[in-house]
Amino acid sequence: MRGWCFLVIKWYIITAVLSVLFSFIIEKTADCIIKNKRFTVRENLAIKRFLIILVINIAVWVLCLNRYSLTPQTVIACLFFDIAFCMAIVDLYTKKISTAFIISLFVLSVAFVLVQKDNPWYSHIFGCGLGFIPLFCIRYFAGIKAKQEALGSADVYIGGISGLFLGFEKFLLAGLTSALSALIFVEIVKRIKGYDKTHRYAFSPFLVFGFTLSLLFGDLILQRYYDLIFSIVL
Repeated sequence: MRGWCFLVIKWYIITAVLSVLFSFIIEKTADCIIKNKRFTVRENLAIKRFLIILVINIAVWVLCLNRYSLTPQTVIACLFFDIAFCMAIVDLYTKKISTAFIISLFVLSVAFVLVQKDNPWYSHIFGCGLGFIPLFCIRYFAGIKAKQEALGSADVYIGGISGLFLGFEKFLLAGLTSALSALIFVEIVKRIKGYDKTHRYAFSPFLVFGFTLSLLFGDLILQRYYDLIFSIVL
């Protein structure tokens, strides 16, 4: 028993240490993209941003290990989150998402679907459709009505990729969380900053927030929801 506890603690420590390294890579990668310069480790870190990245990254990595144990799912989920996290930071500053982010996340999503055993493969296909089609319709019809982009094309792809990764039920939770958090944030910022309706907001940070919440706590939230519905019906 003591040996097993020591092994678990060891892996949590290793996970935390690795997440520090990847936090550094996220900060440096985002910084070089935002400032349009070469990747280098010599320049000083943006300490405040790095500490925020570090705390969030360690928390997500440790919770992923707790959720999926020490499996390939854990590795893929952590890598997916880190790439998506870096993408969200870049999008927040530049309002642009590189094709490299989209391709990397798609490859990891396919890998996750292949190794996971929680959901049938068709749930992930339906999740992909649920993530892609509504965002595509919002982008298309809002663009016709407002004559400007309501969503970037990259956001639509990221929605589909996130749905592929999470599956139908979990992405439904992630999509609702993303939309609700975006609406609340936009209203608060509009009141504080006084932005007009033409101001553009990055949507990918909200997608990443909803994705992360669903990845880590989706099973618990959905189970509580189903228990509540069954208790009301029965």
